Amino acid sequence: MGFYNQKRCHIIGYTEGTGARKDLFGSLILAREDDEGYLRYCGKVGTGFNNAELKQVTKILREYEVEKELVEVPDPHQPVKAPLEVTVKFYETTSGGVFRFPAVLKDSRGINQIHFNGDTIPVKLRPRDLRSMLGGLK
Repeated sequence: MGFYNQKRCHIIGYTEGTGARKDLFGSLILAREDDEGYLRYCGKVGTGFNNAELKQVTKILREYEVEKELVEVPDPHQPVKAPLEVTVKFYETTSGGVFRFPAVLKDSRGINQIHFNGDTIPVKLRPRDLRSMLGGLK
């Protein structure tokens, strides 16, 4: 199955991580603007993040936590109000506007497209990550 659509979405919350991610986020709660300019829940995404991205995004999320959710979300989560967005690829949307099979869009270097204040978050690569990335160049 291929992904055919992509959208840049607002991150309006997160779920707590478990297991190896217990001190990090589990999934990002997503919303996008409808035709009238209102934010609507459109799903969540939590796979495909490297350790550097997990740590950087978790730090930002915790700084922008709020008490009241901005959008009605069906899952328990911690709401945030942050200038944080992510570009997501997905197969299709449900009749309720929720993405089916969402994944974070990666650029040509394999870095997730996470945006803070309009700019892509620069990810600090560990030497092991850099070696694996350079190993793919021939």
